[in-house]
Amino acid sequence: MKYLARTAGSEHEVEIRSGQAGLLARMGEVEVAVEVDRGRGPGSFTLGFGRRVVPVTVLEVEGGTYEILLAGRRHRVSVEAEVDRLLRRGDEEGKGRPSVVRSVMPGIVTRVLAGKGNHVDAGEPLLILEAMKMENEVRSEKAGLVLEVHVQSGSTVQSGAPLFTIGPDPGGAAPGP
Repeated sequence: MKYLARTAGSEHEVEIRSGQAGLLARMGEVEVAVEVDRGRGPGSFTLGFGRRVVPVTVLEVEGGTYEILLAGRRHRVSVEAEVDRLLRRGDEEGKGRPSVVRSVMPGIVTRVLAGKGNHVDAGEPLLILEAMKMENEVRSEKAGLVLEVHVQSGSTVQSGAPLFTIGPDPGGAAPGP
């Protein structure tokens, strides 16, 4: 798993993965073995640099920010998982941009529940898609205005086919269909 660690005004990408003898941590070109030292209590670790072993104590100060005691020196570090960072960045970048809702499976559109110009909320059903004799609701991933409806009742769609284009709703909620 990858993380972004920020400390003293600098950022470092850190990757933690399983190795043959436990966990491995990589930062840049440096990779070290990480062992949990359960005898010293929660938040206690040792980092192995070849034959050299360095004790580490980690205390959470507040959500995502930690006080780390490493080889006798204190460091304040904030940590964010790469997946959380990418999701947050995607949310920030996606604001104000239209997005396309696509079919996740092949099927037949049996009912269209939202029309062009309608306001939809995140999670609101947009249409019913029949696949393998089962009805599946396709829901909006975000709140916004339906800019385009790409299908109609009776349409056959393939996986990945565009169904709706949802954009920002500058005027608030519009009446439903």
